[in-house]
Amino acid sequence: MLSTNINNLLYKVSQSNRAIHDESLTADLLLLRHHLLSYKSTHQNPHLIGEAELAYLSGTVHEHHGRYGEAIKEFEVASNLYKALGNHHRYHSTLFHFGMANLKSVRLYEAITTFRALLNSTLKQEDDSGTAKAFVGLAGVYGVMCEDDTLLRYSKLALQYAQYDKDDLDSLKQALGVRSAALLLTGNNQEAFDLAIKFVELVSEKNKEDLHFGWSRTIAALAALEINRVDLAHQLARELFHSCRFDISTAGARAWAVMGLVQARRNNVADSLTYLLEAEKKLEVVKDPRLLYLVIECLMEMYKRIGDWQNVALYSEKLREFHSRLLDKLSKNKAALIREVVIEEVAIIEQEKIADQKIAALEQENRMLETSIDNKREVFQMIVHDLRNPLTILNINLGIIRRTIKAHKLSAPFSRQLTTIQNVITRMQNQVDNLYHMSISEIGEIPLNVVSTDLPELVSKVRQNMNYLAIDKDIQLEMIATEDLPLKSKVDRQLLEQALINLVSNAIKYSKANTIISIRLFCDETSNVIKVVDQGIGISSEELPNLFKKFSRLTGRPTRNETSSGLGLYVTKTVVEMMGGTVWAESEGVDQGASFIIQLPKE
Repeated sequence: MLSTNINNLLYKVSQSNRAIHDESLTADLLLLRHHLLSYKSTHQNPHLIGEAELAYLSGTVHEHHGRYGEAIKEFEVASNLYKALGNHHRYHSTLFHFGMANLKSVRLYEAITTFRALLNSTLKQEDDSGTAKAFVGLAGVYGVMCEDDTLLRYSKLALQYAQYDKDDLDSLKQALGVRSAALLLTGNNQEAFDLAIKFVELVSEKNKEDLHFGWSRTIAALAALEINRVDLAHQLARELFHSCRFDISTAGARAWAVMGLVQARRNNVADSLTYLLEAEKKLEVVKDPRLLYLVIECLMEMYKRIGDWQNVALYSEKLREFHSRLLDKLSKNKAALIREVVIEEVAIIEQEKIADQKIAALEQENRMLETSIDNKREVFQMIVHDLRNPLTILNINLGIIRRTIKAHKLSAPFSRQLTTIQNVITRMQNQVDNLYHMSISEIGEIPLNVVSTDLPELVSKVRQNMNYLAIDKDIQLEMIATEDLPLKSKVDRQLLEQALINLVSNAIKYSKANTIISIRLFCDETSNVIKVVDQGIGISSEELPNLFKKFSRLTGRPTRNETSSGLGLYVTKTVVEMMGGTVWAESEGVDQGASFIIQLPKE
């Protein structure tokens, strides 16, 4: 019965997402510890798995709340137990946390030896995500030591190894965090910002329980400040503050600090002082030296702005003491660290070679895949193009035959069969068009064959090819062009033709009988404009912003229930923008008709 209680409670705490954020976990951990002690008193073999898990979870809670001394003790117990049990994955995870707790306590010798042990074990087990974490830890050590070149080097290796293991998002998040921080600390601000935004995207705003939520917003906001994206930094700081301000851990301290730094940049001195003073108190508890330094430095600057020279002197002295304490801690570790660094350097150089070889092999695979995809894409485009033209010709001629029979009131013994044939061809055309749209939407970008193109000639061809559809619905399709003006643009003729077919086809689908569709051509000083205007069902103001998105469909239905892939307008926008143009829609509302405008650079 006692063993059952242990297993049930162990499963409860290990599977819980409350493991760090929810204080009610403490009671579960205490109860689990009580059961384990009772079990050990009545059994010769201790419940090792339960003990290991309890120590690991307890260490995680202590680490999150800044109690690094207690965390170190728990992680040391857990790592020894997991090693004895042969659970390599959990052993590696625990070693990483053990090293991080030592790092946050500025016990650099202990941290670097732990991360080196982790690196040796993960390489032996071919655990790429574990190797990434080892490099994350080593980068952190050299960040504290202000060894920027080594920090950059190890953070790069961390990201490379994290990308090898696509299933371990946690390692990738850690690697993105340390790499973007390393770039920011070394003045590579734009690159730091780009990576930090990827980090933010990986940690969804909806998943605020993610332990990386606070760090992702912190580093992204700081990077945004460095490239003068103050509004974005403020938005990220607000996300961080509203989610983490009551957190008693590092995330809570960072929330106050980042908001204070952002308000300082926005020249809100009073608000900045409020946030920064609270951040200073919290950061001294959770021990984040880099951020604490920024906060103290910013507080001194804020007091300068308001002429409070007494506090300027106070914070100037705090900065001096900060430097002194940090140098003292570094010097105590220096001799031991030098020995470890020499040993470690040999192993790291070998790992860099292995990483480079893996990258070269992956790049070669990517090139081969890209070549294969390009070849298949070209064949696919040729097939679609070769199918579309004969189907269009067949449909045009069938339409002519049917209209001739109707106009001369001739008996047509096969009129039903002609209608069936035309319906089948129309369905095949729709399927071919859908294939074309799907291929463009999935590829996103295709090679362009740009040539000088006479736009009136191209529009005339489109009108001629689409006129049979218009006539079939008793719609007049007209072309209006500015006379005596050469309207030429450098475009991919085939892609622009398909874009125009999409627009005209849509106009026909959503127009009623006895209406007019106009294709108008004109120009201004820099652009040629093609405007497709219909008198159809119109578009509501709510639907206009989403019109060109993938699989977007109107609430209004085509007047003859024609089919649509939902990709035509998306593809039109994609190909027009690839050619340097723009496309948009205008409508006064439902039943007011619509206009679709393509604007292209003049030749």
